[in-house]
Amino acid sequence: MMNKVKRKVLILKVPQWEFPDDSKSMDYTTLRNFRPMPSLALAYLGAFLREYASDDFDIILKDINILAFLRSEGDIHNADIINMVKSEIKKTNYDVIGLSSPFANNMRWIKESAQWAKAFHPDKPVIVGGGYPTLFHRKALEDTAADYIVIGEGEDVLLGLLNKIFNITNKVFNKQFPVISGYGFREIDNSITIIPKATFIKDLDIIPFPAWDLLDAKQYLKKSKEQMLFSITSRGCPFKCTYCNTHSAWDNGIRFRSAENILSEIDLLYHEYDIRKFHFVDDNMTANKQRIDKLLNGLIDRNYSNFTWQASNLAIKSLDEETVSLMRLSRMTKAGLAIESGSQRIQKQIKKGLNLQKAEKIYNLFLQYDIQVHLNFMIGFPMETMEDIRETISLAKRFHAHETQVNIVTPWPETELHEQAMNDNYLDKEVSIEDLDHRKPVGFTNVAWKYDDLNKLSYDTNILLNFLDNRDLRNPRYYGRLLEKWKLMEKGLPNHVILLICVGYIYKKINELELSGIYYERANELLKDKNVRQVYGKYLSWDDYQVVKFYKESIKQLLEG
Repeated sequence: MMNKVKRKVLILKVPQWEFPDDSKSMDYTTLRNFRPMPSLALAYLGAFLREYASDDFDIILKDINILAFLRSEGDIHNADIINMVKSEIKKTNYDVIGLSSPFANNMRWIKESAQWAKAFHPDKPVIVGGGYPTLFHRKALEDTAADYIVIGEGEDVLLGLLNKIFNITNKVFNKQFPVISGYGFREIDNSITIIPKATFIKDLDIIPFPAWDLLDAKQYLKKSKEQMLFSITSRGCPFKCTYCNTHSAWDNGIRFRSAENILSEIDLLYHEYDIRKFHFVDDNMTANKQRIDKLLNGLIDRNYSNFTWQASNLAIKSLDEETVSLMRLSRMTKAGLAIESGSQRIQKQIKKGLNLQKAEKIYNLFLQYDIQVHLNFMIGFPMETMEDIRETISLAKRFHAHETQVNIVTPWPETELHEQAMNDNYLDKEVSIEDLDHRKPVGFTNVAWKYDDLNKLSYDTNILLNFLDNRDLRNPRYYGRLLEKWKLMEKGLPNHVILLICVGYIYKKINELELSGIYYERANELLKDKNVRQVYGKYLSWDDYQVVKFYKESIKQLLEG
């Protein structure tokens, strides 16, 4: 019997940062958002195709962000990364290519990569998935060379499309997934057909564990020296916050993996990959108390050596002391809590409806159980007044978490907020897709506040709470973890004078005076640059904070000596 010919499927994740400005020479490793981690989305897609169609397809996964990290011995510049994407597309022998990007504002990378794919392999189909086609179905086909798009949750849709493209009948897959929806394609006459998303994978336990082996995760872990990978225990969120578009990918409501399934994945990663740190990136990990408590008890029973975990998003509404105490016993080290607004009026209008007294109670429980807390806040809702915004900043300062992130609101498409802003004439129609980024102060017009004021408030609060008056600076017991965190940030923020001053401060406090002097001198040299001084100089007048005093005294001594 002749061996069956398999089609080669290349799935490539484009860079996670903006497409470069040709007029500037830019080192990507110094960008704030250059924090490469092996792609969970690609690992799931690869695992699904291998599980349900290994007889039909050979799967090749390439995450450009990880490849850049693994191959780099130093800087990665504009031309390097563009040439890397081109090279991976050109040299790979494939029958179909899938291009993936988690964010809609990465559309330029998708557009260029699809064009390169058509140039190097003109007869091979191009499929695009991720945030861009999920939010802009028709535009993703009209404005790129893509032949097909995947909308939202993609495992079953991708395989359904591959079977359609190559006219394959997969009886096992078809029985398990009889209806495929959420895709679009270009007809022979160049017209576009969109099949709206109507079906989702109900039982998440039937999705195989991520195929980290297809992404060279072991090489990444060896170089990064941080034994951590992402995981997800649920898809979606039951809440209806007006600013959130998670339903575009995962549908309304929430679907869960079972506690047993999650624990089996943790067992595998712990023993096979030596993973000691797990980062759960659910939109809402704690929506079901019975399930989360069962998972936590399972972790406690295992009592793994050197095991820790953290979570990006925990629903405050679903938390109580019993669950927080189990989190501590299961070795949780950091909890992400989304407060968003410090105004109870705005809480109601954005349909988050969080009781701020309950939020404070839960926050204090995490402090009581010695779990670090990352708090998220948002300012710049179009209906906000400056009084509302000041309430949010005031609450952030009063809570004074281990990490505080104050984002400026973005009017993401496919959200109720976007629709409201459009109807009420708040939406700035001149803003492009590429500018939709929570780090960019754009999106609204005709509002009662100014973006310049929001920029200043968010940045000043960030400098104050995360650096100069960081909670962990109050207790020498936590200097070690603070130093570890700041040292990790240093490469990506080489000109961040306040970060360097803070590292120098800790070294001085632990009597490492030579190292302290090195960091203080680096900061002093950077401040000679007008642009650096313009960003950070004003914070050196904040003499109420010991970090600033120590720096000024030390620099004076160094210069006099």
